[in-house]
Amino acid sequence: METNTSDFNWHDCPLYSLKFDDNLELDLDYIIKWELGDNNKYKYLIAPAILVFYEVKNFHISAKSSILNGFEINYIKKDPQNSWKIDLQEGEIIFESEGFTQKLTKKPIWSDNQYLSEKERMI
Repeated sequence: METNTSDFNWHDCPLYSLKFDDNLELDLDYIIKWELGDNNKYKYLIAPAILVFYEVKNFHISAKSSILNGFEINYIKKDPQNSWKIDLQEGEIIFESEGFTQKLTKKPIWSDNQYLSEKERMI
């Protein structure tokens, strides 16, 4: 279990689902690398991932969007009291947790978008 977020950058990662039990499980596309291509356009190395926060307490979510097409993460940070904040472009998720793990569920692929298509997520 990890508690240090400095090895991860969740900026612009699309969030597809939240699963609740004693843990909080997030299904997302993790952007591993951004690279500027020859045509001055970025390409992205992306893999579907499961991010799990353990023994979650004091959970709060506040989000609003004019269109319903999912959430996008700006950043995730932890304070010294094990309080976490997932800042979304559409709101925020705040909770307490002892730590997290993240596991890639498929091999990374290069994409011209900051997300994978449903087909790419299934391959």
